[in-house]
Amino acid sequence: MERYTEGIDVRILNRVYEPIPANEVKIIEGFNEIGSEIHINSGIGFERKQPFVTVSFVPIRKNELTRSYERLISFDIEIIPGQEGQQENPYKSSTYKQSSVLAQGNWRKVSVSNTGIYKITYQEFKDMGIDVDNINPKNIRIYGNGGGMLPENPTTPRYDDLQENAIFVYGEEDGTFNSGDYVLFYGMSPNIWNYNSAQKRLYKSMHLYSDYNFYFITTDLGAGKRIQMQQSPTLEPTFSSNKFTEGYHHELDEKNLIGTGRVWFGETFDLTTTMIESISFPYLDKNYKVYLAADVAAKSDIGSSFSFEVNNQNVMNISIPPTNSSNINSDYAKAKFDSTSFFLNSSDLTLKIVYNKPLNSSTGWLNYFTLNVVRDLSFVPGQMAFRDLRTAGQAFITQYTLSKVTSNVIIWDVTDPTNVSSVSTTNGNNQLTFKVESNGLNEFLAFDGTSYYSVYDEGNVSNQTHGLGTYEMIILTHPNFTNQARASRRFPYQS
Repeated sequence: MERYTEGIDVRILNRVYEPIPANEVKIIEGFNEIGSEIHINSGIGFERKQPFVTVSFVPIRKNELTRSYERLISFDIEIIPGQEGQQENPYKSSTYKQSSVLAQGNWRKVSVSNTGIYKITYQEFKDMGIDVDNINPKNIRIYGNGGGMLPENPTTPRYDDLQENAIFVYGEEDGTFNSGDYVLFYGMSPNIWNYNSAQKRLYKSMHLYSDYNFYFITTDLGAGKRIQMQQSPTLEPTFSSNKFTEGYHHELDEKNLIGTGRVWFGETFDLTTTMIESISFPYLDKNYKVYLAADVAAKSDIGSSFSFEVNNQNVMNISIPPTNSSNINSDYAKAKFDSTSFFLNSSDLTLKIVYNKPLNSSTGWLNYFTLNVVRDLSFVPGQMAFRDLRTAGQAFITQYTLSKVTSNVIIWDVTDPTNVSSVSTTNGNNQLTFKVESNGLNEFLAFDGTSYYSVYDEGNVSNQTHGLGTYEMIILTHPNFTNQARASRRFPYQS
């Protein structure tokens, strides 16, 4: 019942519904697109530099129990600051840097595509052209601003320059970088997981313009930032955690149905109308429901539908209204989102998606599907990220217990990707325990050193800076419209 938008939460409270008579349902345009949840569109706008909140939604739902349509006849609406508004924003600044860190020194650019711990070896540094034989490894620095897209709203705070990341440099104590030495750092994918605090779900935000995120390496600016040991709270724990929520997201952005816009689809259901994907969730807690959400589309002159089966059991059907191929003003295809929850009696999940194709000319497409599951906090060798949604927004002293630990496992707190810290743990009976203060949603990464990601070398970066001065407005225009742009700059001052 909420959409989190750039620092605000919008919630509908004290809802009262009444059934809609069947004869009225039929005259509602697009009633087949109505799902079981009311989806809120919200945002922050500005008029004369004063912010205001916009909220819109369709006040109709399909009751999951009765399968009938209902309208919202009474409600309260609550607008509150989101998680970003509940604590000091690290990106916010009243002053801006006059020059970039890239303005001086030698720089190397590398790219990453996954979120996790990356390892750069002695040989990889040499292959990049960095003279590691003649540097002090304590001067190795890595800069980057985390993952995800830049906010589209220009008023949303963001870093105004590259941020130095805390890293681990093995073997730097002797002042030389030898053949067995290496660097570890936490890198983030351009596609990131976010938390919906109202629905208590994880959802993935895909980067619309890049498949890679970028980091920058230098050895010319003196001693760099290193990962420090996080101090454990001295107070007794108020919450114990031995479970975590994991998200799984499938999305292939391969087809733009109308050759414009930012919505891309993946699999096409035409000659082949079935898709099967097998997924394993080790140590699944079967006492919690699995959450499944999907977004699909179809082009068909009569209504069509998608069926979703999990381990041969139907869990969700999505009906899609017809399109009108004879009307050039009609939508090319109709899209529909829906979600469901169900219990799973196995750690292995086989998802079967079927497009129920009514006509030879009918075609369906999958945009994405997302799963949320709850797992026991048991270590899986390699790298394992975890977070407990129950701690989100709670002022807890949380004690975590990571079980099935049979090797030397290290845990990093990666909640702030630029200031990663190492967690102090207690080891015993193949378990690691640790305590942290939980003010927001903490993200951790446990690893045993057997598996790391590798960066891709993007080459040297020339020195550059930023800062054009202080301006109230900047106009970007094609040369053909320069005169009009110069004329339009007077409008704000005359209004």
